[in-house]
Amino acid sequence: MNHLEKGVEMRLGKLIAFTALVLLFSNCQKEINPLLTEWDTNFGSVPFEAIELQHFMPAFEEGIQHYEAEIKKIAENSEKATFENTIKALETSGELLWRTNRVFGVFNGANTNETLQNISKEISPRISRLNSDLYLNEALFQRVKTLYDSRESLILNEEELFVLDLTYKDFVHNGALLSSGNKEKLRQIKEELSHLYIKFRQNQLAETNKIILVIENESDLAGLPAEVREAAAELAKSKGMDKSWAINLQKPSFIPFLQYSERRDLREIVYKGYVNRGNNGDKYDCNEIIAKIASLRVALAQVMGYENYAQYQLTRRMAKTPQAVDDFLHKLWKPSLE
Repeated sequence: MNHLEKGVEMRLGKLIAFTALVLLFSNCQKEINPLLTEWDTNFGSVPFEAIELQHFMPAFEEGIQHYEAEIKKIAENSEKATFENTIKALETSGELLWRTNRVFGVFNGANTNETLQNISKEISPRISRLNSDLYLNEALFQRVKTLYDSRESLILNEEELFVLDLTYKDFVHNGALLSSGNKEKLRQIKEELSHLYIKFRQNQLAETNKIILVIENESDLAGLPAEVREAAAELAKSKGMDKSWAINLQKPSFIPFLQYSERRDLREIVYKGYVNRGNNGDKYDCNEIIAKIASLRVALAQVMGYENYAQYQLTRRMAKTPQAVDDFLHKLWKPSLE
């Protein structure tokens, strides 16, 4: 091989190496998941424009893995329980998981689609199991209880005492004092409820996003401001209906219509469509789902030692009892009608 051929070979080798590096860097860039990185944004705001649907599952998987490891470390800590190594450690655990879940909730609530709904079906029951694993972890609860029982002798400030009290009551409210048999019942009920909640939310979203009214005559827009007409035209166009106006059951669409439309009959259609979401006997009907949720909530309350779900829920609320809620509502009822 002469010098010329060697030179060409060297340059070709460098070119191939450079191309490989470019491709590697390009792939790395594609693989960057903003949900797994620190956000260099104003006030740590969510970089929504950088987040793609395929980013969620890897972030959830890593978040769950980290959270499980953090809880295991706290529960199995051989050192004496302290506020720092138990309560504070619990408060700061799961940062990646809960951050991802909050962002996912925004995506799924504001602009859901089949991909997001499938992620929800996968993740929501797992998060329910994680919560049960946390609150029904006997070793972990004993560390919390030890601190709670000795709280008067601990050197804690007012805020720390409040967090300790809240943490202990969270565990109790979620079944930490139950027998092993009732703990398993509670776990099963909560997991079944998590599936039903997903189905209910998805049906409600589908009902909210569907077109409830299509207007083809401009005269039927009487009373609507220009911006409301434009939004209705854009919605119709997005559904392939040119030269029409459409109203769905999202609040930016139907509320201005109810507020400004001069057509009482059309307002009635939109209003009844909204109040009857999930109650139309179709594939999005929620009556059976609601009945199952109500039944399981009664079962959950009874496992926890309460007569009904309202009593169970209100023990952690300001009102404390169903009677207090009824009294308050009756005080409001008469003035609201005047």
